[in-house]
Amino acid sequence: AALVHPMAGPKPAMAASAKWSAGSNDDFGGEGAGRTCSGACAALWVMRRFLFCFVVAQIFESSSQDPLTAFLYTTVSCPQPVPTPGGWCPVGARYSDGVCAPQPRSSPEWSMSPQCADRRLVVGEVAHLKGYLMSMGHTGNLGVAVLFGPLIDSWGRKPMLLMSVACQAVFCSI
Repeated sequence: AALVHPMAGPKPAMAASAKWSAGSNDDFGGEGAGRTCSGACAALWVMRRFLFCFVVAQIFESSSQDPLTAFLYTTVSCPQPVPTPGGWCPVGARYSDGVCAPQPRSSPEWSMSPQCADRRLVVGEVAHLKGYLMSMGHTGNLGVAVLFGPLIDSWGRKPMLLMSVACQAVFCSI
């Protein structure tokens, strides 16, 4: 005798389902053609354009240097590095006539700061500053969530969403 699971039996139809068929622009072709997708699969299928744009935006954001970081690099200053007895200078500087002279901007070893010729110091200081800025932003998000959570419950999602879009437009225009 075969063992039958107590929950086995006909499954109810899911409310959210998507169907694709052979020949349509949205099909996967091959095995997937003509099959029905339901539940999480259907939700992902419906949101496929959004998910694609989200992934592209994340790739772009992680591969591009934002203007804030470029600005922060220019704000770092430090004393001119002193060469070691062996004539060694830090990355971002070159040994010339007994001193560590800054690399030119066209050099791949430039320190990224006109006021500091030590690249490790510049990158470390900018990472430190960006950490502070990110933590302040997340702290602000937490405060807003705690403050506006009860308002969303009492006023509803739509008015609060419209208010947040308006506030975002105002703060972005400043």
